[in-house]
Amino acid sequence: DTLIALGVGAAYTYSLPSLFRRSSHVYFEAASGIIAFVLLGRFLEEVAKGEVLRDIRKLVNQQPQEATLLKGTIEIRIPVEDIVVGDILLIRPGEKIPADGEVIKGLSMVNEAPVTGAGAPCIKEAGHQVLDGSMNGSGVLHVRATATGTNTVLSGLVHMVDQAQTSKLPIQKTVDKISAVFVPAVIVLAGVTFGGWLFKGEKLAHALANAISVLLISCPCALGLATPAATMVGTGQAARKGIYIRNGVALETAANLQIIIFDKTGTITEGKPEISDLLNVSAWDDDTLIQLAASAEFNSEHFLAKAIVEYAHGKDLAILESSHFHSIPDRGVRATVGEHEILLGNEPWLNEKNIDLGALAATAKRLSSLGRTLVFLAIDNQPCALFAFIDPIRPHAREVIKHLHDMGIQTLMVT
Repeated sequence: DTLIALGVGAAYTYSLPSLFRRSSHVYFEAASGIIAFVLLGRFLEEVAKGEVLRDIRKLVNQQPQEATLLKGTIEIRIPVEDIVVGDILLIRPGEKIPADGEVIKGLSMVNEAPVTGAGAPCIKEAGHQVLDGSMNGSGVLHVRATATGTNTVLSGLVHMVDQAQTSKLPIQKTVDKISAVFVPAVIVLAGVTFGGWLFKGEKLAHALANAISVLLISCPCALGLATPAATMVGTGQAARKGIYIRNGVALETAANLQIIIFDKTGTITEGKPEISDLLNVSAWDDDTLIQLAASAEFNSEHFLAKAIVEYAHGKDLAILESSHFHSIPDRGVRATVGEHEILLGNEPWLNEKNIDLGALAATAKRLSSLGRTLVFLAIDNQPCALFAFIDPIRPHAREVIKHLHDMGIQTLMVT
């Protein structure tokens, strides 16, 4: 700003008396041209800020505006601003969760993708934590608020994105240090240029024109405008794609990444599992096993349960009425279908139930080594079948990984 002000001010001041001396040259067009370029840059920067504000507003819009407060058995609709820590909130199917909290009653699948980016919805029941801005599935939850307003995880994300727009990058701090020396040096150099031309015997107009040229040419305005504009546009575009950049330092550090660690489910894969294999070791036929399994899983919110139900629908199998349904998160489900007790779950859980899975062990080991997710089925405490699930890889995952390898970046997968 100092160099621009001095250069433009000198050009304009010199040109005023030259108006009355028709033989002298004027520099009004140079002064107005410089100002126009600088203002154009500032205008573009403000446009970028406006886009960023829109992106932040989209994040804020993920938060619901109202909540249902429970006072005993009475339901009261209140603005989310009135929620206080300790309030018991009723979250109906399909509603957004209005505050961070702990589930005290109910069972449901919750989609946390808008906040955490997690690809697959997760089961929430008593004792589990839920996040503001997440979307509830088809179950009903009673949630005790543990954080509200600006203290929630989603508000923290909004604040971080906002901070990233205004924070200075390390390169900008370096430029500031250089400018502290550079600007005075250029002013001195312009003075030396002016004195040198006068000493040589040139006219005042010629000496001043060269001094002004030194001031204006030395203006590092491109750096001053490009860096904040690039930061704002970059962080804004990232937020639009669901990538929240913590601050300017993180953005600049990203240029030097050497290793990237990927989550698997819902990141490298679609997060929509399908049944790839069915091993039947019982006297029941396959369709009957699928029908019983789907009937038991019909009331479950788990994404593997939904895959079994969809598989049964694909075979036009009717869903039978079930009772005594009970779900144990990350373990399995128990239900009664007709006269039969159905257990569906992982190997450790069925082992706890003293069900011998020996007949399925060898196949289970082979399918597990192929990256399949396994669910075991037992009917009336007898091992009957093994369902193997495959989660399809996202269409562009291979291309992305290859691109990163071509850039010399190592990739790891966490599952």
